[in-house]
Amino acid sequence: MRRARPVERGTLRCVGSLFTVVESSSASTIVAFVGMLDAAAMESTSGAVNAALDGIRTPLIVDLSGVTFISSCAMGILMQRAMKLAADGLGTALITRPGAIDHAIRAAKLDAVIHVTDSLSVARELAAKPPKGQVRRR
Repeated sequence: MRRARPVERGTLRCVGSLFTVVESSSASTIVAFVGMLDAAAMESTSGAVNAALDGIRTPLIVDLSGVTFISSCAMGILMQRAMKLAADGLGTALITRPGAIDHAIRAAKLDAVIHVTDSLSVARELAAKPPKGQVRRR
């Protein structure tokens, strides 16, 4: 496995949403989204988000507790990122609050393959575990 590299901390603003690299260490990378994660927001931020996260070699924690709307496009991108990390044996955890976003994540069955919790401390523990429900490619 490659050595973990820190992700540059910073904030990316776009219409209706905000993406922030909250923490990057050899143990995990934590990113947060705030606002609406609709198709327009994902289109305008996906390049920068992918650039920020490409090459990470640590478990990923995605804080969605500040998200007010999430589209199927955004959920698909989260799934792709989790699968990419799972191929390297790395876990992903989502932090959600009880409500519409948590319900949408679970209705789409993302919780079958990505750890979902409402706590950062639990997310750290879950993301450090092997990927959930994903077949590791050899």
